[in-house]
Amino acid sequence: MAIDGDPSKAAAGAGYGLSGASSQGSRSAGQDFFDLSSLGSTLSASSALPAAPSIVPLKEGGAISGLGEKYNVSSASGTGSLSVPIQTSPARRGMQPQLALQYDSAAGNSEFGLGWQLRGGASITRKTSKGLPRYHDPASGPESDVFVLSGMEDLVPVFKKDASGVILQDSAGNHVTEESPGRRALARRD
Repeated sequence: MAIDGDPSKAAAGAGYGLSGASSQGSRSAGQDFFDLSSLGSTLSASSALPAAPSIVPLKEGGAISGLGEKYNVSSASGTGSLSVPIQTSPARRGMQPQLALQYDSAAGNSEFGLGWQLRGGASITRKTSKGLPRYHDPASGPESDVFVLSGMEDLVPVFKKDASGVILQDSAGNHVTEESPGRRALARRD
């Protein structure tokens, strides 16, 4: 559609849903990119621009669910605790982990912050009950730290044995584990 009989103006503004745009792209100070003064009554604002999407506020402040629990204070020790459930998607066959961030004012530091721990999932960490971990992990040989499963039980290496039941060793004299050469297995097999 040409405005005022000028087809060049219509072609320049066609990509923007407007007719009458300057084909040069130049403008003076204070002038808009599109020269809308030449449109006149041929084009209305409702036909030139798409309708703006409406904004619908979420109910209850946008929360998917509440915290699930109130802040509890132990009358015996005075410590506080709070559990914040983490919503997860169900996996195959309806399996879904029940995860929560658990706060305890008497708990130590963790990867989630002072007093916070993740509940509902297993994790392997270095044991710190006898001091700071050393993080000395040689490619082969003994580990400097003890690993625990979810803070409960020590993990032990599973060594490879020959047919007579003797534990195998590599050329450096280190025991060979079931997992892979040079690495320690972190689970016990029965």
